[in-house]
Amino acid sequence: VVNYNGETAGSLSASGNHVNNMQFTYSGTAWTPSSAIYWKDDTTHADFYAYYPYSASANTSSHSFSVKADQSVEANYWASDFLWGKAANVAPTKEAVPITTNHVFSNILIYLEAGDGFTADDFAVATKSVKINNVKTSASINLATGEATATGDATSVTPWNVGSYYRAMMVPQTVADGTNLITVTVDGVDYTHSSGITFVANKQHKFTVTVNKSTGGVDIGIGGWGSDDNNYGGSAE
Repeated sequence: VVNYNGETAGSLSASGNHVNNMQFTYSGTAWTPSSAIYWKDDTTHADFYAYYPYSASANTSSHSFSVKADQSVEANYWASDFLWGKAANVAPTKEAVPITTNHVFSNILIYLEAGDGFTADDFAVATKSVKINNVKTSASINLATGEATATGDATSVTPWNVGSYYRAMMVPQTVADGTNLITVTVDGVDYTHSSGITFVANKQHKFTVTVNKSTGGVDIGIGGWGSDDNNYGGSAE
């Protein structure tokens, strides 16, 4: 919580705020702070900042957080979510201060469809898995603005199979056009979807990937004329 100085908003700092990185716990009906907090007085306005999940070592200007590389387990998917919200210029009140948080990261949804070489029935019973490639999983988050910047090296993410589709939390970032972005493995055979995209905070990005079997096919050409090296000519009368 950061107090105003008259009509001028204060700046969120590593320390010296009206409330510094106070942990709140939800009971199912109410939020409870780790210790009691109060307004400065009955006239001073304040900005409220909230983020999740809580970290005792939070860095207000560059908080480090990473999505899980393996989000195939539901718990790891939810553990990859980061929420941030702000209630600005709030006047002292006896009521609870409402703060709406939003997702700092992106969400990718991947739907698979049978393409050439597959029947719908064969594709439905095939063993399938998905990988998201060439993406960064670490982020530096500014807790004053809620903006995340991708950091570190690119790696692969395994999404959660929800049943009819796959989903994963993604750090906001731009993936260049032509990148091997999604690998779909069907019955042990890898199929690649190359694409570029900008993952945007608090947005879902849907991919419908049609999986086509590749084949060498049949290459028919016309051979050159052969010669038996004999001359069967003669005079014409």
